[in-house]
Amino acid sequence: MQQDRVTPAEAARQLGCNRATVGRWIKKNEALADTEGLVSVDELRRYRAEVLNPGNVTRGPNVGESEAAAPARGPSMNDHRARRERAQADEAELDLAERLGRTLDRRQVEIAIGEAAERMRQAGLQAARDNAEALSRIEDPREMERALVAFFDGALSAASEALEKELAGDVVADAA
Repeated sequence: MQQDRVTPAEAARQLGCNRATVGRWIKKNEALADTEGLVSVDELRRYRAEVLNPGNVTRGPNVGESEAAAPARGPSMNDHRARRERAQADEAELDLAERLGRTLDRRQVEIAIGEAAERMRQAGLQAARDNAEALSRIEDPREMERALVAFFDGALSAASEALEKELAGDVVADAA
């Protein structure tokens, strides 16, 4: 039984950790080392499994442990820190854009989208009135499909052109 005991330095090498780490474990739990200062690698493995918080691990799997054999772990502390830093950077960028006047008021955007949708609806209704008689004379289903596609394309193009003209007018008015 004495033969499976090794020095803390050898145990650290076998476990793939630092000698100082093994020393801290022994200091916290003196029963890990015998009177001669030797330790059991298996006991240290069990101790590490009991006390180690996988969420605090900032390195990959242990030495000698493959990725497939590594226990499934959630995001590490480094992942959480990186995510927080990205969020802080995004927030700072938005704050700067707002100070520079490069952001839009949400309510104004919602109103503009609603007005654009209503204009598109009106253009579609007008196109339906203009083409209703011609569509009613089509009996072939494939020909009807082609006519409807052309009808909708025309309605969307007309609505898009009207919006572009209005936006161009707004840009000219804003510049003045």
